[in-house]
Amino acid sequence: MNDQLARDEPPGAPELNWRAERRALSREMHDDIAHSILLMIGNLERIELHQDNWEPAARKLLLDVREVATATFEKVRGLASHLRDRADSQDPALPRGSGDLSTQMSYVLREAIVNALAHAEARQVQVDVKQGLDAITAVVEDDGNGFEPERLAPHEQVGLLSMHERVALIGGRLHIDSARQRGTRVTIYMPCRNASQGGC
Repeated sequence: MNDQLARDEPPGAPELNWRAERRALSREMHDDIAHSILLMIGNLERIELHQDNWEPAARKLLLDVREVATATFEKVRGLASHLRDRADSQDPALPRGSGDLSTQMSYVLREAIVNALAHAEARQVQVDVKQGLDAITAVVEDDGNGFEPERLAPHEQVGLLSMHERVALIGGRLHIDSARQRGTRVTIYMPCRNASQGGC
């Protein structure tokens, strides 16, 4: 599949549109497929807690399924990253305000929460969403390990890039404040599109 993704753009396809499609596909692979697999892995790990009285064959089957799920998760993340390698640096800016607000916000908030629980090993995650007269502000804050964005490997940056793009699609701004052992604070600011009419 990597070979297929690495092929040259199809004849006659507008280059910028092709790159935009790759980025959109990368977002969907990471935010939908990879997240679903991660949820499945978490459920399998919970099932493992109740395997004391299982037959050996059943325990082995569960471990095999979890191993396949984990390998598939890593493969999907790798493919999502590969798509971005082919599409990122020369892309034009995303059309701001072109996305569905509730859909894009839900993806971004879910990504922030999953990152806190699955990667930062946070004990507490706080989510605060406020709607004002002219803007919606959402904050996701955790007490996890924190991270340094500039030190992330390419395949580890896909989720953050997706968050920035989704916020741009609804005409907003995203700010991430994090450091090692200091937790992470994700802030989303989205001006209301109909603020001139007196509210969101």
